[in-house]
Order: sequence, then structure tokens, then C-alpha cells
Amino acid sequence: MEADWCIGEFVNTLEKEGLLENTRIIFTSDNGPVLNDGYYDDAVEKIGNHTPTGPFRGGKYSLFEAGTYVPFFTYWKGKITPSTSNALVSQVDLLSSLAKLVKSDVRVKDSEELLDVFLGTNSVGRKNLILEATTRTAFREGDWVMIPHIKGEK
Repeated sequence: MEADWCIGEFVNTLEKEGLLENTRIIFTSDNGPVLNDGYYDDAVEKIGNHTPTGPFRGGKYSLFEAGTYVPFFTYWKGKITPSTSNALVSQVDLLSSLAKLVKSDVRVKDSEELLDVFLGTNSVGRKNLILEATTRTAFREGDWVMIPHIKGEK
């Protein structure tokens, strides 16, 4: 709720200042949820019935979906039609994609140019992706993920 409010205030300010039409907003996170990561803010006690991982298994530091799926959206008033996409993308793909947006020839190794996916005009993202969590790796292709056996419950 707090993120929604903050982003709403940000968008309202951009609109008030006449900058919204010329501003592209990209929102994402760096990992899945965690309640107690050394910050003692009573999150565990205040969680109530909320499930921060949603339907997914794992969390921060995990190769499972709750650790590797992150919130992500792009917004550009008048340029991106609101929609939902299941395209497989990586945050590193923003580098080559934004380079194309500004007509730069720069491309970054391992960064796929997916500007049309980020603009919502194409729903075909990457074919596959290597996932990493605390030095462990997994491989995703389509709906399949190969996660090496790891001792422990997550």
C-alpha cells in the first residue's frame, strides 16, 4: 500500500509540473520478500493474514519463484497502453533496451534488446534466463526451471 501511495504521489507531482508525458517510469524490485533480514521492525508480529510471497514458494535468497519473481512495470503516458504481460525478461535487459530507445548503438553483453516488450507492443520476451541467488544458479526456459538440489527447506 505504501509503494502504491508513493508512486501515486510521484505521478501526481510529475503531472502537476507538466513532466508526465515526457517521463518513462520503470518500477521494479531486487528480490522476493523477506520479513526478518536483520531489521527488527516487528514485521513478523504485524504480518497478520498477509502472505507476501503470494502463491509462490521461497522468498529472498531463494531460487524458487518467490525469490526470483519481482514486481515490475513500465509506464509512459500516451506511449504504453496498460496491459499485463507474461514475457520473460531480466532487469539487465533494460540496459540494451533503453540504449535503443535513445538511439544509441551501445549494447551490453547478456542484455537482450526487448524495447518492444517493455513498451507493450510485443509479448515475446527472452527464450531463457539464468537465475542466481546467493551464489547458486538455476536455469529457466519457458515454464520450466531447473534448480539443482539444495539442502534445506528453501
